Amino acid sequence: MPIALSAISLLALLFIMAEDFRYKEIRLVWFIVLIVSLLVARIFFEYSSSWLINSGINLITTSLLIAASLLLLILFRQSKVNSMGRFGGVGDVLMIVAFCLSFEPFACFGLLFISSLVALIIHLFISHRDKFSNRQVPLAGYMAIAMIVVIGLQVTNVIQLQLNDTWVKFLYSA
Repeated sequence: MPIALSAISLLALLFIMAEDFRYKEIRLVWFIVLIVSLLVARIFFEYSSSWLINSGINLITTSLLIAASLLLLILFRQSKVNSMGRFGGVGDVLMIVAFCLSFEPFACFGLLFISSLVALIIHLFISHRDKFSNRQVPLAGYMAIAMIVVIGLQVTNVIQLQLNDTWVKFLYSA
């Protein structure tokens, strides 16, 4: 990804993170900027069309996981469909879409799992320490942090976490 598009993506991610942590609401413009910058980088600077297949696989698999999770919530918590908004917001879904467009399949699910787990642990620690009753986890903000780290590592050529090869090597070495 060219430096200019990386900078635009990082700027949008910083605004997403700040607004999610502070207001628990994110303006749609930041997601539009993020997703357009990701798509422009993929369409004009990716020399393979495999990103389209990878994004499709990621979107379908993630949609199935979310649908299964919602079904389990409905079945086991007797949640009503109209109260599902308290389990996640539009910003969380849009960040998941950004993840799906940005990463290869293993990388997408590895980073999605790690960022969700870190978000849960940090939120539980903070809520236990501060004893506040806010039960909303700013998942989009935590996912934005993960994406900022990945883009930063990619731009500096430290490690390419957006690629499947990195994750496969990690899994085989463990």
